[in-house]
Amino acid sequence: MTNGNTGTLPMQTGLQSVLTRIALIALTIAVLASAGLGAWVAFVYDGGTPTLIPFAVVGLLGGLFALWGLSEQSARWIGLAAVLQVLAPTGAAWAASLILAAVGVVVLVMQSRSGRRLPGHRHAHA
Repeated sequence: MTNGNTGTLPMQTGLQSVLTRIALIALTIAVLASAGLGAWVAFVYDGGTPTLIPFAVVGLLGGLFALWGLSEQSARWIGLAAVLQVLAPTGAAWAASLILAAVGVVVLVMQSRSGRRLPGHRHAHA
């Protein structure tokens, strides 16, 4: 069901909107922590191991995607960022990255099924 004059989906209820924002902010923080830890492992702890650097770069790219998704209020970008964290070289914490990636997949599936953006985001349609 869309709004007749803008083509956008109706906004979520107030509580649902707040909970969605909190969940996506928490997911962004988790992505940034994973990306930071992966970069630290690749560049500092393992002393710039050439085989880990591409993985760390992908993890950092995921961190940028998460920040972009939060600024654009796009859960799809945040979900993609979470999925990319499975490539962050974090040693034993890689298991946590698998969980983060699974959450990212859930976010992406939910977004593709609903077609919604975060509440409060407005399209610039004429």
